[in-house]
Amino acid sequence: MLEILYQDKHLIAINKPAGWLVHRSWLDRKEKVVIMQTLRDQIGQHVFTVHV
Repeated sequence: MLEILYQDKHLIAINKPAGWLVHRSWLDRKEKVVIMQTLRDQIGQHVFTVHV
């Protein structure tokens, strides 16, 4: 479960665990656990990334 730092109707901010990929990538094709899918499953809706 990801730590949610802030959430409202339009935004959600999480504490990204070190070493986790944000989304599936050719950098590690074998990795099954990624932030995007984990967060979608956790909150039950589609998300889009913004890197700050």
